[in-house]
Amino acid sequence: MNSKLFLFLDSFLWDPNIFIFQWNEFGLTWYSLLFTLGFILGRAIIFYIYKKEGTFNKMLDIQLIYMIIGTLLGSRIGHIIFYNPEIISINFLELFKFWKGGLSSHGSAFGILISMFFYSYSFKFKGLKLKINDRLRHGNNYLKVMDRMVIVVALAACFIRIGNFVNSEIVGLPTNSKYGVIQLNPYSDKLKQDLPFVKTVTYKKKETSISPGHPNLNITVYFKNEKYYEKRIRAAVDRLLLRTMPAQEGSYSHVINPKKSKLEYTFVRTKNAFYLNYEAVGVARHPAQLYESFTSFLLFIILFLVWYKKKIMLKPGLLFGLFLVTLFTLRILQENFKENQVRFENEMTLNMGQILSIPLIILGMLLLFFVVYRNQSNYYLKI
Repeated sequence: MNSKLFLFLDSFLWDPNIFIFQWNEFGLTWYSLLFTLGFILGRAIIFYIYKKEGTFNKMLDIQLIYMIIGTLLGSRIGHIIFYNPEIISINFLELFKFWKGGLSSHGSAFGILISMFFYSYSFKFKGLKLKINDRLRHGNNYLKVMDRMVIVVALAACFIRIGNFVNSEIVGLPTNSKYGVIQLNPYSDKLKQDLPFVKTVTYKKKETSISPGHPNLNITVYFKNEKYYEKRIRAAVDRLLLRTMPAQEGSYSHVINPKKSKLEYTFVRTKNAFYLNYEAVGVARHPAQLYESFTSFLLFIILFLVWYKKKIMLKPGLLFGLFLVTLFTLRILQENFKENQVRFENEMTLNMGQILSIPLIILGMLLLFFVVYRNQSNYYLKI
């Protein structure tokens, strides 16, 4: 990993190993670790909060179970409904297969809101009428529960976005300047998919560039060294290498080939290696994942400090409303640095992420209105 990661003084190459370790068919990825770490630290912080407030109970883990279920199912269902609804008609059960990836942060937000609602409220039928009452678990109503929960949600969002960065997910727009990140894993994966017997791919950024934000790259593709593979490898490279790179910058291109069919490449065989050398051009993009991670961490710090100062004196709904307004207002702004996730968004004035942020911002503003302007220090959400 490049030492310029935290300096942002120049574009840098980003091609980390997404796995911490692999053994046979099993592997632990950085994304999985960071995702899990968010829940583990969240649990510790929630326990700390309730202990400080004197409302800790050994059954508090039930709250976190509700939150985890809401996060996993909400993020998966949200992604399918908001971005790939056609999948439902093919296989309805795909809605619940969160382990396959395709997770939506907005879906996660809605999932947590709903799961915490079921955690906080009891539902009883009397005749044809449904009566809904706040259980006041551990003395906390729904708004108080959410006030504490959003503190750890902000921290978890920080870790998840770092995981997205490691995975080269959520692609930023080209910077068209020296600043930015050139995400290389997607191109390495394409080479391994299109060419036979690829072992590793290495990159070196040259001092020259064709334009700002488009530096020249030296690329070396290492193949399996057995000689009986060589003929097949050479034939595949001659036929398929040009297809691995677009000639011009596109929405999700990270490595391009402006030379088109004039691209020159060289095979090299040594005693211990057989590899391919050629030059291409990188596309420097905004590290949009890190923008969101940084702002989520700042929001976590702010929410925690506000809670630490006020604790049980906080007006119910204050932190919850502040979280919703701040996080999703920032989300609307940060979407301007990201590529659209699906094609139909290209025809929209606001993309799906921005549209889905609006109702959450409105909900946050309504909460802040009731909390601040009506000055209801003992305000409870009653249904």
